[in-house]
Amino acid sequence: MGTFSRCSVDRFITENSTDARVLDLGCGRGPYASHFANRVGCDIRPSPAVHVVADAEALPFGAGVFDMVLSTEMLEHVPN
Repeated sequence: MGTFSRCSVDRFITENSTDARVLDLGCGRGPYASHFANRVGCDIRPSPAVHVVADAEALPFGAGVFDMVLSTEMLEHVPN
């Protein structure tokens, strides 16, 4: 991701920080974790920032559990 794009994402994240329940899908190392107090990190691989290890195509959450889904680091890695 180029500098302009990363700056745009960082600005968007800062402007949309919230205390709402956020699913950080494909969170990796959780670069934006500090912006979301009620964040649940979810990734296919474990890491210190990951609370739930799961495949994005088979999430273990019911409908309406989260107020927002953040996905900044994974869409380029999924086939569909």
